[in-house]
Amino acid sequence: MAILHDDDTRFKGLEKKIGFFVIIALVGIVLTVAAIGIQQDVFSTKTRLFIITDSGQDTSEGMAVKLRGFNIGKVEKLELTDDAKVKVTLSILRSHMKWVKSDSKARLLKEGVIGANIIEITLGSEKETPLEHNAAIAFEREPHACQRAHRG
Repeated sequence: MAILHDDDTRFKGLEKKIGFFVIIALVGIVLTVAAIGIQQDVFSTKTRLFIITDSGQDTSEGMAVKLRGFNIGKVEKLELTDDAKVKVTLSILRSHMKWVKSDSKARLLKEGVIGANIIEITLGSEKETPLEHNAAIAFEREPHACQRAHRG
C-alpha cells in the first residue's frame, strides 16, 4: 500500500514553490552582500599613497586614515623595504583626494586620550595639485607624552 500517490493534491506545484523560494533567498543574499559592500566602500574607487618611515610601531593594517575627523581611507599594507625602512600603503577614497595635495602631511597620532591610533592627513593648500596614484606623502610622528614633557 503506497502512502503517497502521484496524484496527491498536496504536492502539486511543489517544484515551482521551491524554485520560487530559492530564487527569493538568492536575491536576498545578493542584496545583503551588495549593501554591506556599499557601506564598507568596497565598490568605491581608491587612490593608493605611501609613507616611508623608520618604524612600523603603532601602525597596523586596517588602521583608519582621517582628514579633519572624517574617515577617508585605511592603511592597506605594511612592508619592510630593502633598506630596512617601513613602507606604509594607504588606500584613500578617490572622492576625498581633492583635499590631499602635494603639501599635505600624514601623521600618526592617538585619537583622544585612550583612543586608537590613526593616521591623520593635513589639508593641502588650494594652490597645490592633488597627489596622484602611488605618490609619496610626507610623514611625521606625534611625540609621545614623555618626549613632550622633556621638551617643555
